Amino acid sequence: IPEKGSPLWLFVLLGFVLLALALFFMVKILASQKAKKEKEAQENAEMSVPIEEQYLQELKETVDLNEPTLDGAKVFSQLSKMLRRFLHDRFDAPGLEATTSEVTQFLYDERFDDRVVNDIKEILSNADIIKFSGKPVDRPDVERTYTLIESIFQKSLRNEIGPENDSTVTDD
Repeated sequence: IPEKGSPLWLFVLLGFVLLALALFFMVKILASQKAKKEKEAQENAEMSVPIEEQYLQELKETVDLNEPTLDGAKVFSQLSKMLRRFLHDRFDAPGLEATTSEVTQFLYDERFDDRVVNDIKEILSNADIIKFSGKPVDRPDVERTYTLIESIFQKSLRNEIGPENDSTVTDD
């Protein structure tokens, strides 16, 4: 034990302060590493869910076909944006800023099945008409569009749509 007035007290006190700071930073670093690992685990869990499943879930959460006061124009807009985002995220198609013609031309260029491209073209064209003309939307039109988009997501999940392989294309 240092004597009163000795500078050794100062060194003992400084040692305790340095030890406390070292412990504080060690705890902080360990907590940061733990948070980083938890975040990575969460991201990996999200990545393990196929993108199609994510979009199917979003579709079900966004549109309630049983809603009695369904706003068809609003729903068409939501469905169109969702389909465009999906095509961009899944197949690297032009995004929301692209015209319907640009999106469908991309799909043709990438050799998507004609029937799928025609379904997508129908959905996007109808959404454009509704958006720019203010045309009223009937519930059956919304239900058909919902079903088509749901089918596109499900087919993609089963790898039934997408760019065709060159080996499947035949020359006439």
